Amino acid sequence: MLIKFVKSDNTVLYVGEGYDWRLQKKGLEGFASFEGKLTTTADYSRDGSTLDNVRLDDKKRTLKICNINWRNADEERDKARRFFSYNTDYKIYITVGNETRWAEGTLYRMQFNEPTNEDYMLKLTMSFEFESPYLLSYDDFGKDIASLTPHIAFPWLSSIEKGTYNAVFNFDRSVEIYNDGDIITYVKMNIGFKNPVTNPKVGINDGFIRFIGVFGKDDHIKIDYTVNPPRITNNDENILGICDRASVFERMYIDKGANTVYFDADNGTDEMSVSVYYYRQYTMI
Repeated sequence: MLIKFVKSDNTVLYVGEGYDWRLQKKGLEGFASFEGKLTTTADYSRDGSTLDNVRLDDKKRTLKICNINWRNADEERDKARRFFSYNTDYKIYITVGNETRWAEGTLYRMQFNEPTNEDYMLKLTMSFEFESPYLLSYDDFGKDIASLTPHIAFPWLSSIEKGTYNAVFNFDRSVEIYNDGDIITYVKMNIGFKNPVTNPKVGINDGFIRFIGVFGKDDHIKIDYTVNPPRITNNDENILGICDRASVFERMYIDKGANTVYFDADNGTDEMSVSVYYYRQYTMI
């Protein structure tokens, strides 16, 4: 197992084989479990209740590490103290085998266990608060749908980082995306135009957004469903008001399993460039 901490200032600390810092036995808490919060309504006409909702709240996780460079324990303690800071954000990447998952959390508790005659290793316990309970895939699978080209035999493309199977191209200006995460996931889309395009449209399965107007090479539409509320802009200015009222905004997410992401326009479809970015989300490592 390899753990990488990336601080908000982009400095990095590694924990694992080949590094001075190692994970303690049973050193991960909250990374391999989840517990949903249930909302129920009592059924007064019979025993039991009706399950209304299941949701996951924010998540607290703890890591316990130790330093094998015991001869320089004071120096290692000082370096760790300067790297780990109260109320600071860290991206934590955990690699087990060939799988890497990560999450961004805020450090809110930290404690050193000083070396003793019986235990000479410097030990450190840290707890982080994660606003989202989910761990994300390492790859954001960003790909320009319009740039995909069919190959001989079965067409395929690879994810950016790992070269794993991700999507297939067909001739309807669409891409098939398979989400093997634990839940649905939301996307970012970038739409560019090489020449004038009339009423461009992008969609995911049954959801779609259609923009009314003519767009050209100076326009750059961004759709961000990873934030709440979602943002839809052209050159960083809100353009929700020019969206077709028939658009199905609430379905613009990647469901578990197979999904179709596509683009189209009334005129000039071949002049569009559409990139899609998403992270698969998992409840545990």
